[in-house]
Amino acid sequence: MNILRAEDALNALYGAFSQLQKEGLPIRAEIIENIPLISCSDPKINYIISDFLSSFEKHIINTTLSINIRNYLQWADIFSKINKLLTDEEIKNFFMSELYFAFFYYDKLYRDESYVNKKVREEQYKPFLKQFKEKYGEQENKLWAVKVDNITRNGGSIAESMTRLIFTLYFRNRGYFVRGDIGRMMDMMVFDTLLLEKLRDRKLIGSGLIPVELLLNLASGLVEKPKTTMSNNKYRFLAIEIESYSLRNGIKQLRDWVNPRKLEEIFGKYAQPFERAVVAIPIWHTEMEDIDILTYDENGIHYIECKGENIAQKEIINQEVVNEYCERLIKNTLYDFLPANYFINVIEKSLIGNLSQNIREEIHKASLDRILDMFFKAYFR
Repeated sequence: MNILRAEDALNALYGAFSQLQKEGLPIRAEIIENIPLISCSDPKINYIISDFLSSFEKHIINTTLSINIRNYLQWADIFSKINKLLTDEEIKNFFMSELYFAFFYYDKLYRDESYVNKKVREEQYKPFLKQFKEKYGEQENKLWAVKVDNITRNGGSIAESMTRLIFTLYFRNRGYFVRGDIGRMMDMMVFDTLLLEKLRDRKLIGSGLIPVELLLNLASGLVEKPKTTMSNNKYRFLAIEIESYSLRNGIKQLRDWVNPRKLEEIFGKYAQPFERAVVAIPIWHTEMEDIDILTYDENGIHYIECKGENIAQKEIINQEVVNEYCERLIKNTLYDFLPANYFINVIEKSLIGNLSQNIREEIHKASLDRILDMFFKAYFR
């Protein structure tokens, strides 16, 4: 069991975000009254972090604005959500301003949740807020104050969602395509494919990618400047299971899931394309026999390779299927999240020509290059 004291957990969160800052993510990490505080004025990073945090139930502060933003982020219709982001001045200004993200942690289990929340407010939040206001003024409306512990009868650890946020930002910033939990199989699939170079060439992304930011960029007309140093990643395809406590559980799941027959359900072919199977868990420094460890502590983020051959390496089949999967994922993102009529209407405005009468059918058959050519010529002319 991976049981963490509050001091160690909070320092680990600070260490992880400090490394992300050093690696070029546009955030600032600091400690105020032993509490890690992240600040950011980049609207897209603000949106991504806020979107992750909106799923947490343990928000400590509940101003009217913060409640409205949380309700907005939990909408199911992604296109309506992005459209509102672009047209609602209050929401747009919120994400374009300097936002603050503070993380609180309580390492004791009590049956009375109200007692725990009271103790956190008194012992952690109250002294933090005093110092926060002295430094940043009356900015409570711009503060996400989130309790990120996961407590069992044996003790506490950092919630999986928090670890998922850290490593989503970590891999995205290093030029990977990050596919989060899809409701089955591993928690994260991380790819470095030639498809990303196409998107960078079109200035749709600057480094890596998570699906929602492709829509943010398209909807806002954002053109990014690609990073000058790109994609020297040692591994191209990673299967990652995220755990709070039980490394053993993560290893068991990966042994079961990194299996060609089961992965056929995802990729549509008999395939196991991953180079490495990885368990992500906070504050863990022991190398395993045949599965890698991704962890973080007060000194930053660490990748620990296994002693022997990784279980994924033993079974690699049809590695090229990942490129096909990523292209299909991006096409489905365009089809499924942008209303069909909107997407078709944009394509119809294209000057490329040679479209058949059945535009929908042609788009579905077209390569991603063809689709992006049609979309960009119309949308960004």
